[in-house]
Amino acid sequence: MLVLPLPEIVLEHWLPIRRTEGCVLNLPGSREYFRQAFHRLQTRAGIAAADHFGIHTLRRTGVTAMWKKSPAAAQLLAGHGSPIITRMSYVNVEEVLTDAMSEVKSFVG
Repeated sequence: MLVLPLPEIVLEHWLPIRRTEGCVLNLPGSREYFRQAFHRLQTRAGIAAADHFGIHTLRRTGVTAMWKKSPAAAQLLAGHGSPIITRMSYVNVEEVLTDAMSEVKSFVG
């Protein structure tokens, strides 16, 4: 089993619902049940139905953010055996390059 540390912002949101045993989110049913519940949460958060996204989008976003800081850490976070798989499957390369180019511009000019 792979155990990863949680960022402080995640801990701040999870601590109020912390439990000493069992699952924090013990959702009954299938993936479809979770998908529907996730979309209901987005609606309650004020996200238009046309802008709803899946849980995999959160994974890609997190892995991309980590990749910018450390490709090796992003690979570990994704649980992949190869950084190539991580980059090809999860990293938003355009976002990484845009951020890097803005840093180069501010350094050069």
